[in-house]
Amino acid sequence: MHRGLTRRGLLRLAALPALGPAQGAPIGLMIGSMIGPAIGATLGQAVTEKLLVFVPQAMPASLDPIATPGFATRTAAMAVFETLYGTDAQLNPMPQMVAGHRMEDSGKRWVFQLRSGLLFHDGTPVTARDCVASLRRWMRADRVGQALAARLEALEATAGDTLTLRLTRPLLRVPAMLAKSQLSPPLIMPERFAGTGADTPVEALIGSGPFRLAGLRWRPGDDLDLIRFAPYQPRLEASSFTAGRRVALLDRVLWRTPDDPLQALRDGAADWVELLPPDLADDALGDPGLTTGRLDEVGNYALLRLNTRRGPTANQAVRQAILAGIDQTAVMETVFGAGSGKFITPVGLFSPGSEFVSTAGSERIGAKKSPRAIRAMLADAGYQGEPLVVLNPVDDLVHTRLTGAVIDELKQIGLTVAERPLDRPAFAAWRAHVQGAAQGAPAAETSHAGDAAADHDGWSALCDSVPGADHFDPLAISAGPAPSGGLWPGWLDDPAAARSRDAWIDTTDLGASRAIAAQLQLRVFTTANFVPLGQWRPTAAWRTIVTGQQKGSFPVFWDIARP
Repeated sequence: MHRGLTRRGLLRLAALPALGPAQGAPIGLMIGSMIGPAIGATLGQAVTEKLLVFVPQAMPASLDPIATPGFATRTAAMAVFETLYGTDAQLNPMPQMVAGHRMEDSGKRWVFQLRSGLLFHDGTPVTARDCVASLRRWMRADRVGQALAARLEALEATAGDTLTLRLTRPLLRVPAMLAKSQLSPPLIMPERFAGTGADTPVEALIGSGPFRLAGLRWRPGDDLDLIRFAPYQPRLEASSFTAGRRVALLDRVLWRTPDDPLQALRDGAADWVELLPPDLADDALGDPGLTTGRLDEVGNYALLRLNTRRGPTANQAVRQAILAGIDQTAVMETVFGAGSGKFITPVGLFSPGSEFVSTAGSERIGAKKSPRAIRAMLADAGYQGEPLVVLNPVDDLVHTRLTGAVIDELKQIGLTVAERPLDRPAFAAWRAHVQGAAQGAPAAETSHAGDAAADHDGWSALCDSVPGADHFDPLAISAGPAPSGGLWPGWLDDPAAARSRDAWIDTTDLGASRAIAAQLQLRVFTTANFVPLGQWRPTAAWRTIVTGQQKGSFPVFWDIARP
């Protein structure tokens, strides 16, 4: 399924539409012919509201993924907002808000024309000025946006529906960068809100997508109620993940988190559960009215983040021993079950199926040495039994299990572990506090004997996952330069990895891009700032009366039908 997938392939740029007629259709035609009589009922005919109850992995911290990037925030925001380019199910960039583009001067100048009929949820038309302001906000916060900004000479609205990007050097990956859909996508919002600081969530959530928010606002703790935006004009192309036609067949999508999601499905109180328990067999529901399946075939890249600034993991040699000692397959089998088909191991820096998968540095990872040899590595590193403080997100279905499996691995290779359990609110508070405390903290490459359990960062390691789509190439990968403020406390800001990533972004030679990616993997497995744990594919469940779900890296709510 995955082999050969690529979203950044330079040769595919030629297939993207050039500037031409805007995509869209008159509102009456699109709503009447594509949504159908259930919505466009004749006067006097009773209309039954089409409501879908969705159970997410977690409720979002906000609906502004620029300020608070996260899985749930991203998923909700992508229903409300749009981006200039979408991503199809094969991870290729495709025009969404733009009718097309024109590349000039060998890639130093890009001209984008918006398609006709774009409206914000407050009824105002989308203009190029809105797009320019929104992109500038994204460039201040996101690593991909910052890479684009570093090459930017000018970004301006040259007409009401046209924006022009001028760069200091040729860059062929611009559509792929603007198509970023993971965690902090370049969402387009009205110019008056795009001036909000990149670290401050916007108050008015006004997008141009097929769903809007009641009152155009939302606060954590409130029900999240997505309402069909009737004036929305979809594109004409077939729908594929976030690319092509986005037709809202549902009147409302209500997000809820019941105590027992599976029972809510059986009782009809929920229609779609995003994530089932990882060790639940696919056929365990035993209910003909329910279906299980994997909508995200790429899955999530699991990793063990290591604090490179303080404690025993500030010692690169200790990190290298951990990287060499953890058995990816043993970890994944503990969490998902042997032979379950829910994970792929071993993985390197790049997701399985990426054209950049490489064996460079692979001898450094994945329990290829005996526990005795790993203990010798730790002794040579000067490790003297200092405790590694491992954070455990106890109310996270997947990552609390990953944490338990990793702790077992760490103990087997001779490390002392102090587990620190945190629920979601405590984890969010910890991250906010520690990220602020870590601003400007110098990186360290020496051991800090005795202070790991009490250092001000308060941690040594934590299990995390990022979208597997972000590890298909070096652009958004968990390596290289940290964004302003750091991706995580303890992030290793590695200039050598940053140079490799920059070289990959700038190259126009496919062979050279593969060589650079291999060089980057070797560098990451030398500095060992994180440990790959494998790629896991989430299993969802839904009532069989729900149809039309898209294959993709996260749930989308267009084209879904429910009686």
